[in-house]
This record gives sequence, C-alpha cells and structure tokens, in this order.
Amino acid sequence: MKDAQTSPAPFKAGDWVASLDDGRPTIGIVKGCYGLDTEFGCCIDIIVYSPEGQKIGRSSPAEGGPATFEPACPTKHYRKIQQPKFPLRKDIYWNYANQLAPPA
Repeated sequence: MKDAQTSPAPFKAGDWVASLDDGRPTIGIVKGCYGLDTEFGCCIDIIVYSPEGQKIGRSSPAEGGPATFEPACPTKHYRKIQQPKFPLRKDIYWNYANQLAPPA
C-alpha cells in the first residue's frame, strides 16, 4: 500500500487524460483530483472533449449532478496524454487511440 501522507496525486488540474479504452477512449482535461493516492486510488473530474475537439463537458447522464464535467472518475482507468491535435481521424472502426501521445 502506498503511503497516503507522501504520495502525490497522480493528476493535476489542466492535465490532458484518456481512458484506457483500446479504440475510442474518453479524452479530456482534468478539472480536479481528489482523494488519497492509495491502493483504492484517487478520483478526477474531467471536462470531456469529442474526437473533433468540441467540449462536451459530461458524457454520462447528469441526473442532478454537474453538466459541465464528468465527476468522480477513478484514476486507475485513465492515463496522461499530450494535448491532442484535433480533429482526431477515425479509422474504419472509429478508433483513434493510436493518435494520443504520452506526455512529453
């Protein structure tokens, strides 16, 4: 187990992230990171973008929650990326994950 007192948060506001989906990952900018970086992980709020570069805000139903960002996404399902060069080209299967570069 990581030491929650000394482990920094794995993401910070302004980081570009992508979900670990093989073909059509969720892409966005971290709005905030909270919780302790322990074996259970932190959560991030993400401002979601489409592959065309349009701000979506939230992709799941709001159901009374925020409409401008996707809240409480477990960090273990995301990775940091460089800011994408929009629009992302989609192949025949609508995949575009191969165009997302790791951070410099």
